[in-house]
This record gives sequence, C-alpha cells and structure tokens, in this order.
Amino acid sequence: MSTFFTIPQNPPPESTYPVDVFSGMNDILGQYFMIQCNCTDFSPYEIRNFIEDIIHVNVDDISISRDYSGNMTGYIFGRFQSPISVNQLSLIHCKTFKEYPCKATLFQSSTEFQRFLALLTLKKKRSILLPQRSGAPYVYIAGFNGNEDELKEFLMKAIEEEPTIESKSLGSLNYFIATYKTANSAQTICKIIDGCKYNDSILLVRSIYKLAAERGFCVKGTNNVDWIKETATRFGKIMSIKNKGEYRINVLMESSESAKVAVAFMNRMKEGENEIYTNFVEFDVFN
Repeated sequence: MSTFFTIPQNPPPESTYPVDVFSGMNDILGQYFMIQCNCTDFSPYEIRNFIEDIIHVNVDDISISRDYSGNMTGYIFGRFQSPISVNQLSLIHCKTFKEYPCKATLFQSSTEFQRFLALLTLKKKRSILLPQRSGAPYVYIAGFNGNEDELKEFLMKAIEEEPTIESKSLGSLNYFIATYKTANSAQTICKIIDGCKYNDSILLVRSIYKLAAERGFCVKGTNNVDWIKETATRFGKIMSIKNKGEYRINVLMESSESAKVAVAFMNRMKEGENEIYTNFVEFDVFN
C-alpha cells in the first residue's frame, strides 16, 4: 500500500465540506509535500507565505521545479517544520494561488518522497533522451573589447573557417559565442586564442557543447564558498549553493545559460594558489 496520499482534485467549496469529508485521515501525518499549480510567475517567498497562511505550520524548506530552460514547471516541493495531517493539507484545495487552483500531495516519510522524486526524474529523462555531445561545441569568448565583425576578422586570422558570431550579456559580463561547423575548428580556435591579447585585454576562451543544459554545476579545488558566490554571481542569480566537502561545492543557477557561462569561464580559474575545475551536475543533487 502506498504511503503518500493525493488530495481529491475537485473537492466541493469550503463552505460545503461536511465534517467527515476526510474522515479517517487525521491520523495520516507527513512533513514532505508537493503542490501542483499552473502559475509560472512567483517567488519562493510568495508561495511559502501562501502555504503557511493556510496551513498555519511553518515551511522549513521549499523548492520550485524548473525545466532545462529555467522555466517553472508548476511543481513546488517542500517540508513542513512539523508533521501535518492530510486533513490539514486538504485546505490548499479550497484556495487559488494568483487565480490558479492548486493540487496537493502529502508524503509520510522522506523515503517515499525521495522515491517519488526519483520516479518523476526518470520519467522526465526518458522523455528527453538527448546526447550530451552533438555536433560542434559553442565557443564562449570573454574579454574581447570589439564588436562582432571585429571578432570574426580576428578569429579568421587564426583559422580560415568563417564562424557565426553572437554578442551576449549576462549579469555583469559581456561575452561572445562563436559557432563553427566542425568540432575540430571549435577546439582548435580555443587552443590558439585562449590567453591571447586584443587591445590590451586578455581573452578567455572556452567550449561548451550545445546540448549541455543543466542549471547546476560543481566547483572542484576549493572550499571557499564566499569566493564562489562572488564569482558565480557575475554570471547570473544563484538559487542554491551546497558545500559537499573535500573541495567540492555544488552551485545551482537560475537559468541553464547562466550555468553554461559559469562552467565555461570559471573552469581553470585561480582561487588563491588553487586552480579550480567545473563540471555540470544534475538538478537531483539539490533536492
């Protein structure tokens, strides 16, 4: 028998609930919950207040699920400070959040909660079976103080193939993305111009495969969380940061593009005397 319970999807209005509509469910307790809501524009602070105002129990932890593009998926996961009953959680069904109706699920244990998340993740992975390396990687270039045409001309002095150039801005960083037809050209240009000077500015050049789409990444080689926060914030908003020990710190960014840029440009940076390395990690490690 399953030990998590989903509240009825279409309950009667609050004023018409009989006393025993959830009879027998007051003895079913849990701390972990999931809320489904089609609203896709809100902050963790807003949904936390919405839940606490209805349930009258503090929410210890809350996480808003997002897709690989950083868009909200409509799933909110969390943990109450103390166990509540299914009857209490049913009150969510009598309310709307920003005009959108909610559905709620209560889990009796962290084991059932983790099992549910694992199944949800597996289902999503099966629906998007994508190779992580496909075609030529993008070439990310920072430190170039010219325009797109000037960068194209500069790159073609190194190799003859003409790239497509796109200028980008993220956080406090201005950078370019160069696209080549072959992986060999992309890798060659990285080796040739990384560390070169252009108008007294040193170029930072990295490659990222096109289908790399995680919002999370791991920084290896330092335990300095403050330095990582300060550095990664240049590339976008940090949603979560966890020190895993043994010189490994996981960082979750607001968008996959922020994570790509952070992984690209933080890789092989120097933090004091330490050289750090970065790699993508799956969203699961932040749950």
